[in-house]
Amino acid sequence: MEFKTFNPRISLLTIKAYWFNFTIISVHAPTEEKTQEEKYDFYDELTSVVDGIPNNRIVVILRDLNAKVGKELIFKPTIGHHILHEVTNNNGLNLIDFATGKSLVFKSTMFPHKKIHKGTWKSPDGNHTNQIDHVLVNGRLKNSITDVKTMRGADCDSDYYLVKDPIETFTWTRTKPNLNECTTLSKQEVELQIRRLKNYKAPGEDGIQGEIMKMLDEDSLTHIHRLLTLIWEQEVLPEGWNVAVICPIHKKGDPQILCRKLIMMANKVGLETNYEKTEYMILSRQDREYQQGQSMNVEGRVFKRVTHFKYLGHLITQDNDLKKEVSARIQKGNKSFFGLGKVLSSRTFSTNLKIQMYMTLIRTIVLYTAETWPLRKAEETRIKVFERRILRKIYGPCFDANTGEWRKHNNKKLEELFQRPNIANEIKKRRLTWARHAWRRVGSIVRITIEENPVSKRPLGRPRLRWEDCVKRDMECIKPEIPWRVVTENRDRWREICL
Repeated sequence: MEFKTFNPRISLLTIKAYWFNFTIISVHAPTEEKTQEEKYDFYDELTSVVDGIPNNRIVVILRDLNAKVGKELIFKPTIGHHILHEVTNNNGLNLIDFATGKSLVFKSTMFPHKKIHKGTWKSPDGNHTNQIDHVLVNGRLKNSITDVKTMRGADCDSDYYLVKDPIETFTWTRTKPNLNECTTLSKQEVELQIRRLKNYKAPGEDGIQGEIMKMLDEDSLTHIHRLLTLIWEQEVLPEGWNVAVICPIHKKGDPQILCRKLIMMANKVGLETNYEKTEYMILSRQDREYQQGQSMNVEGRVFKRVTHFKYLGHLITQDNDLKKEVSARIQKGNKSFFGLGKVLSSRTFSTNLKIQMYMTLIRTIVLYTAETWPLRKAEETRIKVFERRILRKIYGPCFDANTGEWRKHNNKKLEELFQRPNIANEIKKRRLTWARHAWRRVGSIVRITIEENPVSKRPLGRPRLRWEDCVKRDMECIKPEIPWRVVTENRDRWREICL
């Protein structure tokens, strides 16, 4: 149907099919050695190409993306489980951010194959193989690609292997919408849902377990049905339904002793430990060697070891690596950006309304717990690039009178149009605001940690960037002659500095 070449790195081919038309985008991404500006320009151009494709098409992006994706759990919904490499490089992060923002998924890492059938490029000496060619497809129609595999037998006279990805179309039927009114639930439905309750689950504040609920008689079921019908009609939830029970478990010491204590305490209250969901993580400089599938056997029960887990929405890693947390927040922001893509590019809404939507719906997701981040320059640059991509979507292109063509706004012009603190300055503001509360609070863990004078020997290598170092750096940019700990004692002075 159509073939276009946008630049030496991006070309497009559209094929007519029976149910959906296929749009195949062939790309050649910049390598890891290229400058960040060249990489950002490439993905901006690729984003504009994808935005111009109708939504009813199957979009496939393939060929040389020059990106390594790793086995980080935070990227599994987008990249799958069958990856050749362990760690994602910078090009891989850029590609994952682009894929998440456009609701694309990796199909080249979704299918189980031997390692020799995953590598797509071999080094000139033949000793190293990398998986840098990928196949991406829009998530809504991801089942149209049934397999992706490297064909090692095909001689292409190149250092790249031939990649095979069969595409199949599928049939679909239209279903009539349900126009019936939603009626109140019956007593049989209440009884059915009670029978479906899982066993061995922790009870609520009332202490009634699911096994007891399943043994109720007809009178008790009648009372429960009457209560649910009343809630349905009044549309007001009881206050007791908003109460949660939290059981703290101290997590310091030998992991085997902690697991035995967990099993013992659960048995005392009539609970059983779910061994498939219970995992442990070791925070120690002496024990950071982690192997895939490593576990611990305690009294015949197997507990899986992990390198990171999520606590109150914040990603905690065994080596305190902020890079994964920033990647996770950007990925969530990209998903929100994709959901609001049509609204942010629409001419129906004003620019001020779009900016307000970005500030309240997208930026707040990215900046969750940002006041605790010891942000490095690399992560700060990634977050600023993410914000500029959204602002270019909001403000649209501009007309260049010198060249007579439409082009995207440069960074300086975006700052003039935005007229608000950028996302990096917002992080600094939140960090300084929270620093005063954390330092002045009686018995603050932050203050105890900062004032502690460890007597152990510092490990080899460059010291890590600490949260206090970032606070000092932010304070030196405003009042370099005054220590930040002294200024926190004056509330009005500190508020004047932060605001």
